[in-house]
Amino acid sequence: MGKTKDVEVVSVVRLVNKDTITANDGKKRESIRDKGVLATTTTCNVFRLLEKCGIRTHFLAQDSPNSFLAKKCEMIPIEVVMRRTVPEGSSFLKRNPAVLPGRIFKHPTVEFFLKDDERGDPIIIIDPATRDWKIYDARKPISEETCFGSIFPLCFVDEAKQMIKTAKQVFSVLEQAFSLLGVTLEDMKIEFGRNQEGSIILADVIDNDSWRISKDGEELSKQRFRDGNSAETVKTVYEIVAELSEQLPGLADKIKTNQ
Repeated sequence: MGKTKDVEVVSVVRLVNKDTITANDGKKRESIRDKGVLATTTTCNVFRLLEKCGIRTHFLAQDSPNSFLAKKCEMIPIEVVMRRTVPEGSSFLKRNPAVLPGRIFKHPTVEFFLKDDERGDPIIIIDPATRDWKIYDARKPISEETCFGSIFPLCFVDEAKQMIKTAKQVFSVLEQAFSLLGVTLEDMKIEFGRNQEGSIILADVIDNDSWRISKDGEELSKQRFRDGNSAETVKTVYEIVAELSEQLPGLADKIKTNQ
């Protein structure tokens, strides 16, 4: 069971999206009517687009308004975060105080975070020489003082490289697709799992909780909830994004991919 969805295991995995929305590592929580339906619409359309663009995912089919079927995976407890821009208040600025708010990266950054609520999802740094995995406080500059210690590697080095490569492909596809709809993709997070054959594939969900996007300068993501907007306003934003997502699968032929 997650913060915003239930997982029901049948012959394959059935992911049921809840109406729950959370922020601040689950400390802020609210229920928004039909949020689960809107999230499912968005994530299914995103997976359809990515599959059409040659990116392997666990998605199989939507089986109800608020649920979809997926290939069963052993989830890797890592959130992979990609950023094109760094807004005011981003944890990236706390880790990298020399970077100014509003920075636009020529190539999106890719970071790994351990899914660990108690320690605030610490950032993972893999030493390329020793292959040692160390975790650091994600809200402070990276140093020996902010290191929580080493952890057992959660995947092989080649698998980590594959996750980074796929993350960049996912960001590129969605950035291009959203651009065609007049939407700017600022950052996003994804997760991976191992399928029954042992291969790493894109898993979990990718919906309006997963990114920061804007259109004509208006924030259209979960950030509205973090900023304290009303439930009605947040629902309207999720409705707009779900409706926009219906166009995503049809844009696959217009996307440049680098497999």
